[in-house]
Amino acid sequence: MDLNGFSQQANHLSGSGQVTLGSAALTANNTVNSQFDGVMSGSGSLNKTGSGVLTLTGVNGYSGGSTLNAGRVIASQGQALGTGAITNNIGSVLQLNFAANSTLANILAGTGV
Repeated sequence: MDLNGFSQQANHLSGSGQVTLGSAALTANNTVNSQFDGVMSGSGSLNKTGSGVLTLTGVNGYSGGSTLNAGRVIASQGQALGTGAITNNIGSVLQLNFAANSTLANILAGTGV
């Protein structure tokens, strides 16, 4: 999926494949639990909304950061949330569930858990 520089919302982001953000923001509105095994790239960002769990397993290279506004995000390895800063807001949970030794090198901010 190529956002072509236009911010988009994906309800229940799941599956695999390539998401090319460009400079756009992708809002993952997950109200049910899902897993995304694909790869996100570009200078854009990821916004997580919705009460469901989003599990990210891919080695993602997007650099615009991640904003967690609701629900839970499970990172299965250190590069699951790209290279930008992570803002974890009230109402959201960031869970590190690494399958092997890994390092989350992102800057963390926010008031979430």
